[in-house]
Amino acid sequence: IEKDKSNNAAFADKQQRLTLRYVSEFPEGEYLEPLKFKLGFLAYQKQDSVEALKYLLPMATTAKDQKLKLKSEDIVLDIYNLKKDYKAIQTFAQKATVSNSGNDRKKLLTQIKEEAHFSQMQLDMDKQDPSKKIDALMQFSTEHKNSKLSKEALWQSISLAYANGYEIKGAELSLVYYEKFAQDPKAIDSLKEAVKAYTDAGYIPESIRTLTQLSKLEPNKADVYAETSCGLMQVNNQNKEAQNCYKSLFMKADKNRKLQLLTKMSETLVKNQDISDIEGMESIILRENIEPYATQSLISKSRRFLNDKKFSEAFNLSLKVNSRPVDSDTRAEARLIQAEILEKEFVSQSVKTTESKFSLVLAMKTEKLDKAYTAYTSTIKMSKNTKIHEQVLRGIDRLYTHFIESVANMPLPASLSAADQAALKSELSKMTTPFIAKN
Repeated sequence: IEKDKSNNAAFADKQQRLTLRYVSEFPEGEYLEPLKFKLGFLAYQKQDSVEALKYLLPMATTAKDQKLKLKSEDIVLDIYNLKKDYKAIQTFAQKATVSNSGNDRKKLLTQIKEEAHFSQMQLDMDKQDPSKKIDALMQFSTEHKNSKLSKEALWQSISLAYANGYEIKGAELSLVYYEKFAQDPKAIDSLKEAVKAYTDAGYIPESIRTLTQLSKLEPNKADVYAETSCGLMQVNNQNKEAQNCYKSLFMKADKNRKLQLLTKMSETLVKNQDISDIEGMESIILRENIEPYATQSLISKSRRFLNDKKFSEAFNLSLKVNSRPVDSDTRAEARLIQAEILEKEFVSQSVKTTESKFSLVLAMKTEKLDKAYTAYTSTIKMSKNTKIHEQVLRGIDRLYTHFIESVANMPLPASLSAADQAALKSELSKMTTPFIAKN
């Protein structure tokens, strides 16, 4: 045989004939196994898969020579692979795994079986709708959780979910991906996609939880993720939680950053609430003199004094506020507090008097009216706030009404004659005429 290698095809044919003769004539011969392998191998080389499998399948199962057994397995697997018969690969690899004792060989066959399963699944998915494709990929990932392909299958399921409008499903699978493959660089991308999907769908708590996970994965961006969470809490009407969230960022920020956070925090305030009402904020704002919030905090404190009827403290603090280097619009409410206190002094000024002090008392009443009126009118000039304008106009209306009533009903000195009282009454009436017109 060795003498006739010049013609490869003829040589192979001659090899095959002689080998077949030996197998036929010596079924128990010493060289039976290697020659059966040779017949299978020659058929494999000629791409005659049916003939090759006829000899190699039994060899892969029953061959006593371990090397020939393993070589037969490899060729059988290659034949199935060339035919893209992935189901046959899975079945054969499973049987071969059982019949082999070496751990390395078992691992290799297990890997081949998983790869065949994955390839077959890809073919089957071409005819399925997106939801079934996603389910198939998830099932594969779970079934082969220790395989490298488990990660690829899960990632494909995520991509399919997002591509076909299953945003929440995609987000949920992204979290699963993170839990299983936290060290994979794509884990972070999957969580970011989950945040976007949850947020767009209005699943705010889920979005916030995912941002918390991202903070742990990327500690250098933790504050960015935390601030996004604060904003989502606000969108979800969790104002108290949003305030505490911003406050935690505020406590470790520099002064410029604090101003930005205070601006966002102010957007979380509910009706009749002020920044200074948030525990611990007032002292920090005042200590670091963060404007305009420091001035607003002092105004709130002055307002509390006023509500507690500590008029002297309220007036003195509002005077200090009005001397602060901030815009007049910010200081306007402090001037309004002064006007309200001056109005109270005006109203409390009694007009009961004797004949000798009548002119003095009336002058004092008029002077207090003028002070309160001036305070109110200067407030309206300082502010662009329509609510403050309304309060000012109501205050001026109260001033006029009280002055008209006080003067009209002012007790006349009993020592005057009836004629003098009538004359005085006429003069007092003239004093109120301009106010009645304005009122």
